[in-house]
Amino acid sequence: MALKRISTYVLIGAGARGARVYAKYLKNHPHDGKFIAVAEPNDFRRNQTVAEHNILPENVYSDWRQLLDMPKLADAIFIASTDRMHYKPAIMAANKGYHIILEKPMSPNAKECVEIVQTVKKIR
Repeated sequence: MALKRISTYVLIGAGARGARVYAKYLKNHPHDGKFIAVAEPNDFRRNQTVAEHNILPENVYSDWRQLLDMPKLADAIFIASTDRMHYKPAIMAANKGYHIILEKPMSPNAKECVEIVQTVKKIR
C-alpha cells in the first residue's frame, strides 16, 4: 500500500519555532506542502505568517480552539505552541483525524504524554 503524501498543514503557534523553523521550511520547500491555516494569539506573528503563506482570511484564528472547533482543514497539524499548551490541542487534533507534528516535549507532564499517545493509537 502506498503512503498518501501529506500536502496541507495547519499551524498552531507562529512563534520562534512555528514561524521561523516549520513555516520557513515549507515556504522554502513548497513541494513538501503548504500551510493553509494558522492559529496564533500575537497579531504581528499571525499576520506575518498569513502574508508569507497566502493563508485565506477564513482560515486565520487568534486562538487554537477556534481552529480546532472547525471541521478538519488539512492533512496534518503542527503544534508549536508553548510546551505547557501542547496537550489539549494534541488531543483535539487526534480526535479530528489530523496527522500530528508535535514538537518536544509533548508535554511537561508525563501523564499527558501518555494520554496523547493513547488517544492517537485509539484513533488510528
